[in-house]
Amino acid sequence: MRYCLNENLALCGWEDHPFAVQDLQSGQAFFVSEAAFRTLLLCNGVVDTDSFLIPERFRKIVRFFVERKIVEPRED
Repeated sequence: MRYCLNENLALCGWEDHPFAVQDLQSGQAFFVSEAAFRTLLLCNGVVDTDSFLIPERFRKIVRFFVERKIVEPRED
């Protein structure tokens, strides 16, 4: 399955907090771990997260983000 970041969110970071997600409507940001951030980079609508090349720990993070509507399944 391919996923995309919710259109109201953007990946961002600052020198002292390099891994964050910003709500584009409110401007608020929340910080995530490096693993979570790298997983969100895979949610670009191109990468098939069901691929055997994607480790299970990343798939678990994707499921966590899907439940919280941070990422959404890509409509093909």
